[in-house]
Amino acid sequence: LADSKGIKFFDGSFEEALQLSKTENKLIFMDCYADWCGPCKNMERNVFTQKAVGDFFNSNFICMKCNMEKNEAGRQLRDRFDVVAYPTLLFISKDGFVTKRRAGFASADTLIAFAQRAMASGQQSDEQLFANGKRDEAFLKNYLATLLRFHQADTVEEMLNTLYNEQGVDILADADYWKAFVKCY
Repeated sequence: LADSKGIKFFDGSFEEALQLSKTENKLIFMDCYADWCGPCKNMERNVFTQKAVGDFFNSNFICMKCNMEKNEAGRQLRDRFDVVAYPTLLFISKDGFVTKRRAGFASADTLIAFAQRAMASGQQSDEQLFANGKRDEAFLKNYLATLLRFHQADTVEEMLNTLYNEQGVDILADADYWKAFVKCY
């Protein structure tokens, strides 16, 4: 159902899209979908085909679609990015980190507004900042809340394990961390 006015999705592997992202200094926009997903099909037919959406996305992002269930490459990306619902819309940095995530159907206006927020936040992601050692309490609590909101239990578990290894059992005395621990275990 590709419309020449809509989003032109990159026809290559994720690794190739990542390389192109580095070359062009653009975020990757990834539509994570499944064949059986009604809202995914609705977005494919009625949102991604709109001229305004295509104009904005084609000029600002490396756009790709990925069926998360059809083949091994899709399943690996599903696991890598902890996709638990369809559609999931990801903005991915040139370093391969998710900078913004949204699950569920989005209208054209909502999608463009979300993409503008992704562009405004740039190439840095909370995941990358955490991996690089950012540990101030406000950041950690915000990152944790975001992970929980998007049902990213595996990533929450990894985060809590890292903090436990760094800070010891005292981390579980904090109510926010304890609630997250209980939700994920």
